[in-house]
Amino acid sequence: MLQALLSGVASIKAQQTRMNVIGNNLANVNTTAYKGTRATFQEMIAQTIRGASGPRDSLGGTNPIQFGLGVLVAGTDTNNEQGSLQATNRPSDLAIQGNGFFMLSNSDRVAYTRDGGFDLDANGMLVQRATGERLVGWSSNATGAIDTSQPITPTSYISIPLGSLDAVQATTDVQLKGNLNASAGASETWEVVTRVYDTLGGSHDIRMEFANRSTPPGGTPPTGATSSWEWTAYEGTTVVGSSTSGTNERLYFDQNGNLLNPTVAGAISIPATGAAGTFDVNIDFERLSQLNGENTVSTFSQNGFPPGSLQGFSIGADGSINGLFTNGSVWRSSRTRAVWNGWAATCGAIRTTRVFRSSALLRQVVAEASTRAFWSSRTWISVTNSPN
Repeated sequence: MLQALLSGVASIKAQQTRMNVIGNNLANVNTTAYKGTRATFQEMIAQTIRGASGPRDSLGGTNPIQFGLGVLVAGTDTNNEQGSLQATNRPSDLAIQGNGFFMLSNSDRVAYTRDGGFDLDANGMLVQRATGERLVGWSSNATGAIDTSQPITPTSYISIPLGSLDAVQATTDVQLKGNLNASAGASETWEVVTRVYDTLGGSHDIRMEFANRSTPPGGTPPTGATSSWEWTAYEGTTVVGSSTSGTNERLYFDQNGNLLNPTVAGAISIPATGAAGTFDVNIDFERLSQLNGENTVSTFSQNGFPPGSLQGFSIGADGSINGLFTNGSVWRSSRTRAVWNGWAATCGAIRTTRVFRSSALLRQVVAEASTRAFWSSRTWISVTNSPN
């Protein structure tokens, strides 16, 4: 009778532990990145009253008389399976789909977490809202290059300086596209205006004039040429380049309207304005044709942009931080690596809860590889040393 009572007490204590585990799971049902646990049981030591016997000539074997002394908790298991993702409509909220951890720092050591509830602090650093610790990773240099062989340290912070990062780029290439009329007379002209930018972001309107269509072609035509066009570039009334200046050439077309010298030199030089110096621009005519139709030559692209500042950001599915500049410029810097199973792996597992496209990218890494795997039912695990 006493043993029965003691077994019942052991069962109550074990079930109480199980209820504690279930209660903790319920309490953390809305805890970001929480991993649920379960209690597992095992039989307590068994007592043998009578041993078993084997069969004999006239009798069969008998089973033992044995009973356990109750139950005890063998342990608690953590369920590390992927949880469901929920949209929050916050561009700084992240979630990892699959294995991996984010890396956080308090400036002294690196910690690992599945909690992607990040936000920008007053210094433009991405920080975890619950702890205030900063997200660390790789950052690009001034040219947009990133060295992923460098170790992540407790001071490798991810910074997004909204409103304070200025960007400007002088134009070096202009691409034109469209058609030049194959039926145009020698006196017919066509003009296209392209806005380019100097080293300080100042704008310059360059007027390209196409004229003097010649049949047979003028100058020194390549084999197969049936006609040619001359071109001249102006800033205001000042000639800044033409088909006869330097090593530039006329545009030569064959009988099918194809441009025979698509790599024709189209160098122009924009004179200095104020504190900005003289800068050179190459005109690309590769997308031009000559067919019987209206003149449609226009600007396809140019690679300069005026001054602008970082006004917003989003985080892509590959862990890249995409920055939106006021001038529409594009900035790229890195790809993401996740911390999982002790090995580095370039991955597309980091998901944002809000993804939107922008015309500019500012990429930085939000996770890096460790040499060990860390799993926990808690939100984050602290380690004493940063990984290499």
